[in-house]
Amino acid sequence: MGFLSHSHVGAKPHRLALLTALAAALYLAGGLAMAYAAGFADVWHRAQHPSWPWLAASLGFVLLAFVGYYFGYRGVGTIENGPDDLSHGDRLAVVAAGFGGFLECGGCIHERNL
Repeated sequence: MGFLSHSHVGAKPHRLALLTALAAALYLAGGLAMAYAAGFADVWHRAQHPSWPWLAASLGFVLLAFVGYYFGYRGVGTIENGPDDLSHGDRLAVVAAGFGGFLECGGCIHERNL
């Protein structure tokens, strides 16, 4: 696991593509496992008859949150001698990475005992 502990910002494109493909494959495998647990027939039925208003609302709020976090990271640089300002690409990467973990579990929030 040592190869995952360093920053991938300067990684070669083929390495990033491989990591992205691995993440997509794991995401697909997780979705298939959940569909298996719920029953493929039930999942297929719900996929054929979605609740469009709820899907549109959830997508809209996720996009709104993404935009809010994007602009919110402008102030991150002022905390504890951080960088003065993150570039557009860096800010998108930070927000996308943060939402990746959030969306992976369907928007769940885990409580931690501190």
